[in-house]
Amino acid sequence: MFSDTQDPDRTAPIVATRDIAATATDLLLDHSWSGVGSVPLVGPQDLSQNDLARIMSEVLGTPVRYERTSLESFGARLRGFGIGDAHVQGLVDMMRAKDAGLDEGIERTADASRQTTFAEWCETVLKPALSRN
Repeated sequence: MFSDTQDPDRTAPIVATRDIAATATDLLLDHSWSGVGSVPLVGPQDLSQNDLARIMSEVLGTPVRYERTSLESFGARLRGFGIGDAHVQGLVDMMRAKDAGLDEGIERTADASRQTTFAEWCETVLKPALSRN
């Protein structure tokens, strides 16, 4: 089981950390560019929390389910870790905005799209990490 605050059926772009790192490396090594800008990144498909659970179940060969947590519970858990109220409020507000569609504004273009699928990430990162435990 894994949990988050998102609607189980709301899809969002999922991008692998290795794809973020590769893009950052390319940008850091590009000496022809200067200034300030943003680089939106998305994975090859939008997935819901239920999609993530289904894919994890398939890759791991064991049932995985998603459980939605309230924003209040999320905030309380963060406070339990010693995170300050202002930071907690910012994270709760971000999760509320994500559930309202914040991530829908990024267009999937050749420049913004990355290749690693969630199933590949599960196979190469999640599954080996779980097998070590």
